[in-house]
Amino acid sequence: ALLLFSALVNSASHATASAKFPDAKSAKHNSPSSLVRRKLPPMLFFHGKSDRITPFDDVEKFRRRMRWRGNKVELVDFEKADHSFFNFNVSHRNFEMTIGAADRFLVDHGLLDPAPDDVP
Repeated sequence: ALLLFSALVNSASHATASAKFPDAKSAKHNSPSSLVRRKLPPMLFFHGKSDRITPFDDVEKFRRRMRWRGNKVELVDFEKADHSFFNFNVSHRNFEMTIGAADRFLVDHGLLDPAPDDVP
């Protein structure tokens, strides 16, 4: 399973990310948005709707394409949240929400044991 926080899903359209590749063709070929296919691991995205680095619409489009191919993909969006909204020093509330959702996702997919009944 993948837990993705403000993930860049289209490296071909992002100047800083595409600069890491030798050329534009390589950036597009290796971009997550170009690698969508069936039977990929379950994914949980956390993304701020006001992210200026990774546009929310790119992630939403990626989620739709992944689900269309039968993959299990969830997207938890955060209204008015920017790129680093989930960090403890940015928002304790968002940090707790993302950790809780990540735990539930991993439990639901059999990758983490549920908390004992006596643990809040």
